[in-house]
Amino acid sequence: MSQGRTQARFRADNPEQAGSLPGEARPYRVVARPGESGWRLDRLLAVASPWESRSAWGRAIREGRVQVEGRHPAASLRLAPGEVVLVSPAPSPRVEPAELRVLALTGRTLALDKPAGVPCHPTGPHRDGTLVQALAARFGGGDATTPRLVHRLDAATSGVVLAALDPEAAADLALQFARRRVEKTYLARVRGRIHAPLELDSPLGRASPAARRTEVRADGRPALTRVIPLDPAAPDGEQTLVACHPLTGRRHQVRAHLAAAGHPVLGDALYGGPPAERLFLHALRLAFDEPGSGERRVVEAPPGPEWGTGATRMTRGTCRCVGMCRCG
Repeated sequence: MSQGRTQARFRADNPEQAGSLPGEARPYRVVARPGESGWRLDRLLAVASPWESRSAWGRAIREGRVQVEGRHPAASLRLAPGEVVLVSPAPSPRVEPAELRVLALTGRTLALDKPAGVPCHPTGPHRDGTLVQALAARFGGGDATTPRLVHRLDAATSGVVLAALDPEAAADLALQFARRRVEKTYLARVRGRIHAPLELDSPLGRASPAARRTEVRADGRPALTRVIPLDPAAPDGEQTLVACHPLTGRRHQVRAHLAAAGHPVLGDALYGGPPAERLFLHALRLAFDEPGSGERRVVEAPPGPEWGTGATRMTRGTCRCVGMCRCG
């Protein structure tokens, strides 16, 4: 999203701060659009400001960081077009250099476990506290020696992120991503029951040039995601734990494909997911060829405690996507 488009949606509370963006710890305003008439306040904020989940915006409303017409409303307030919502942002989540969790380190590559809520790069609402800044502070000694990320995860997604330790390794890994040699496994909790593997083969594109959402479109780019249920016999009929294997690399691919299939990710307000404490999407595993040696490497980031002991047990040690990848 360009800065111009962001400012068309958001307005600084102080005209002298009109060049600022939301997330810089300055108050900003969100204006309800005509198509959002009757929307709940928490829904509007989750869609307009999707770097936070709907439940997180509910907490912000309860904490008094959101006002409408000078009042502190409930999350259930229904909005009229043109109503102005004033938001006082909390400090952005950040990762300190000493807190970087290194999963694997070789002479050419570095694999990290990115926490949920930490952006990879300074962009949009996220100006500091990013993964690249923490990398530069901990490992950097100059442009040529600072590890460089060769791909990225959404800020709300946790899990494995890969960095290169030299320019040649960065070029090698970038080529592997482009040629689909890097195999990715995501863990997700989704709405509804999935009893058998799914192959989601639908082209994806942006809903509109200014939209954050990606959707299935006839004029979109080819996209393929394979989905394996990990707990098809679980007694909870409201959700399923799944492993997802995106064979292409489209923006929000896993989230958009699952939502289009009727199984949005828990905590994914942008794609209609049920409210949850976080976006339940985790980059569990990457398999790639080590630059230089060509040795096939597999790096895994165990899911956090919020996933429950069952998720940790089902994903520990072995790849469950038998016949669908070369991880094992």
